[in-house]
Amino acid sequence: MTIAPIDLDNLQAEIKNCKTMDDITGKNGLLKRLLKNMTESILEAEMENCLGYEKHSI
Repeated sequence: MTIAPIDLDNLQAEIKNCKTMDDITGKNGLLKRLLKNMTESILEAEMENCLGYEKHSI
């Protein structure tokens, strides 16, 4: 299962597009996509911190 990324620059538009609870909490809902983006950002920052360099910089 792939989760579509969310464009944080257009978050207000994404929220306005949610018409049902399934749009928010469903299989590819807004909440799941936000949590995916947040988790990936946290893990990338943690890896940079642990390794001491950014991804693909070597």
